[in-house]
Amino acid sequence: MIDRELNTYSKRNKKMETENKEKEKPIPANVYFTIYMYQFSEYNHLLLQGCLHDKGRTRLKKYYKEEGAHGPLLMLDLSLAYHMGVIDRRRVIAIISKDLKENAKSGYLYCQDFDLSQFKL
Repeated sequence: MIDRELNTYSKRNKKMETENKEKEKPIPANVYFTIYMYQFSEYNHLLLQGCLHDKGRTRLKKYYKEEGAHGPLLMLDLSLAYHMGVIDRRRVIAIISKDLKENAKSGYLYCQDFDLSQFKL
């Protein structure tokens, strides 16, 4: 399960890196996502292992897409994101100090929405 999500993140962040070269206001890399509440128990083992962090207790997602998941806000562990290449290793300092802060200020506007059924588990 986590491998598929890491792959989705990597593709999204690499696409943004490429597109940002042409933009005045770049879109930040992200490691945040939301899921459906009824699927939360599927992530318990990843939360316990430290692969994911539940940010729903300390953070609030201000903007939800109508078709998106309106459940808990989760974050991919930064060491896992770095090790698996989800965030650009050459820009890791900039991403951690700037992009993640920017994403939080915008209410996690660039947060991904995952429905576990898309991964056919």
